[in-house]
Amino acid sequence: MINPVSGFMKWDNNIRLYMYITCFIIIFRTTGTMLGILRVFNNFKYIALTSIIESFFRLTFFFVGYFYSYGLLYFLIIEVISSAVSMLSYIIFTIIVLKKEKLCLKKVKTKWDKDFFKFNCYSNLESSLDLPIAQLTPFIINYLLGFSDIAIYKIVEKIGSIISKVTIPISQAIVPDISKLLASNDKDSAMNIHKNTK
Repeated sequence: MINPVSGFMKWDNNIRLYMYITCFIIIFRTTGTMLGILRVFNNFKYIALTSIIESFFRLTFFFVGYFYSYGLLYFLIIEVISSAVSMLSYIIFTIIVLKKEKLCLKKVKTKWDKDFFKFNCYSNLESSLDLPIAQLTPFIINYLLGFSDIAIYKIVEKIGSIISKVTIPISQAIVPDISKLLASNDKDSAMNIHKNTK
């Protein structure tokens, strides 16, 4: 979609190049299964640690880029590498958790599991689509109204993100418990947890 969107927005070749580079981030956001494993076994510290590692890596190299006055291309490449570092952290922590829970993947026989495949596809598809969809609104505002209105939108968005900093960890903590209760067909207990969080 880069070429038709670029034509619609009247972007030049430099912006198209930046967009091609940025698209690589999507590859490193397919972490749904790893997140699921960490949540099911209540290893939220590894999820938080991954975010800290990614943020520290990005901040360090952004300071380097700012100090040496590097161009936008440098910062985009660092953004992509930061996403790769995040995914690598998730892989390492997931392997640690699987070993701790004595779930050795080498001993597991390869078997086609339709439900797991569907979950994996939907989970990763959601993560992959979330990034471009999240950025679509500023493009539309920019095209129709201009840069000044994007600033207002970003302020409102930041207020929403502050609220989500509280609500997202709560949902991440209770969703595994609700999933376990539903798997054991204990719908009443699952509903009680849901009602208590409102």
